[in-house]
Amino acid sequence: MAIIISADDIKKRLKGYTPDQAEKFHGESARIADQEFKKAVKEIPYGEVILVCGGSASGKSEFLSAKLIHRKSVIFDGKKLSSNIIPISTDSKLHKVKVVMGCPSKKEK
Repeated sequence: MAIIISADDIKKRLKGYTPDQAEKFHGESARIADQEFKKAVKEIPYGEVILVCGGSASGKSEFLSAKLIHRKSVIFDGKKLSSNIIPISTDSKLHKVKVVMGCPSKKEK
């Protein structure tokens, strides 16, 4: 089963979060997602890392649920690739990295 790191899911767990104020929580949730992703890549014994990127409502989550959830992978689900998570390297493992890009959201076009 995949380990999925999603800033949007993390945002919903933050104290005080409400959907109408989601943008106020994005920076904190993205920082936590980067930390969780780095930790998972170092600690989880999967050799595959998948980066799924695309705008809001571009179909990332649906694609993950339909096509990637059963893979033995660490998956980063985000709007943008953070320079903080690239390159991916650890002392003990070599990871196969795949990048899946979604379409931009209507707001980003």
